[in-house]
Amino acid sequence: MRLSNFIIFVAAACSFSMQASSAEYRDVYAIYAPLANLQAFQYLHAAVKVTSSNAQTHLTDIRFVIHASQKNITTPVMADGTMAFPLSDALYQENPQVEINQPKGTISLSLGMEAYCQPRKQFNYSLYSAMAGEYLTWQKQRISLLARMHMPSPKALLIRFPEGVHGIATILLPNGELHLGMNSRREIRIVENDDWKQSNPIISLDTMPEKIQVSME
Repeated sequence: MRLSNFIIFVAAACSFSMQASSAEYRDVYAIYAPLANLQAFQYLHAAVKVTSSNAQTHLTDIRFVIHASQKNITTPVMADGTMAFPLSDALYQENPQVEINQPKGTISLSLGMEAYCQPRKQFNYSLYSAMAGEYLTWQKQRISLLARMHMPSPKALLIRFPEGVHGIATILLPNGELHLGMNSRREIRIVENDDWKQSNPIISLDTMPEKIQVSME
């Protein structure tokens, strides 16, 4: 099975259904490569997760076996759906078959990429700009231009609060304070604002949030 023609679909829709029980190494490599070596980014967190359409299948029973010339390399799937697929120049050159021990059409690979920071009660709006900027830099460096045209882009700062609290954000603007309360999903969504990129207001929260991240919606 050839996956190379579908990497744009993976990047755009964040999921890909394996329509066969085997694939070429380079095509699976193409899905994982954009997520490798993220150490240079402070706020980016990514993972490819394996899912099965068969409710009776335990994720830990799924195996991807790389039939390399030297030996077979088995890569198990963890309970949370993640898999440490080996990225190797030697295997890329050899391009062996990768076999999945599940019926064709039942396995999907989902790409997750988030930009978020450690929770804090006070920060400047420039924190959002920094997180969104890293995501856009990653896109430019790792994803083709055609694929980027179909990928989501940063839209807002999303602040999520834990259960049992009523979170309020106070934004210190030049003309006064703006107070925002959380919605029914325990979130405060602050839409991207070009003026705030210049004024860089302080955002204060009345309680410690659960997560501060960039929203692509």
